[in-house]
Amino acid sequence: MDSAVLDDAGKFGRLVREHGGRPCCYWSKRRRNRRPHKKLFRCTGLLAGCRRTYDAAEIATRHDVSVYIPNWMTGVETKLNAPVERFGSKLADTGYEAFVVRDSTVPPWQEAGLFNADNGTLIIPESVGTASYFVTEEERLGVHPMLRLFPPTEVLSQYRPARILVGHGEGILSDADRALQHALSGSRGKTPKLYGKTLKSFLPL
Repeated sequence: MDSAVLDDAGKFGRLVREHGGRPCCYWSKRRRNRRPHKKLFRCTGLLAGCRRTYDAAEIATRHDVSVYIPNWMTGVETKLNAPVERFGSKLADTGYEAFVVRDSTVPPWQEAGLFNADNGTLIIPESVGTASYFVTEEERLGVHPMLRLFPPTEVLSQYRPARILVGHGEGILSDADRALQHALSGSRGKTPKLYGKTLKSFLPL
């Protein structure tokens, strides 16, 4: 039975099997019919990658596991009615190294990322995504709309991932490094186009 880590406290419910870092299942309150099959793996913990807890306590209780929170992150533990374990630069024995994506008061934003150098998997809960409201027509991966003018380039450009798992949208499982660099370098320049696209989506046809 493969062990797994549920990232971002159940927000996007992606379980990452520790076998090549490939996403193998999705699970959230909105998608009950896609619960992880017990024969595939067991859930060994939940990762709070940002300050929003969503259904973390419920999932942790159901699987009798802890919610893992970075040592530096504040305002999360008190929201959880579930066991909590703090961690530093390494997430237990998963092979993932943790790093600070953003820790700011304006805008109020705390986010941790994970990277596994052995299989090239990069996990980013908030700052980048593939959902329609993150990307323009030319992008496979885009920076969060709130961070478009101030993308986390200095932090994320250090990594050369083989795949990227995100909190908003499907993961990037091929040519991920190029998608990431393209998203970061074009973030500011493509901001008007993204905002225009988003505004248009709210207008009546």
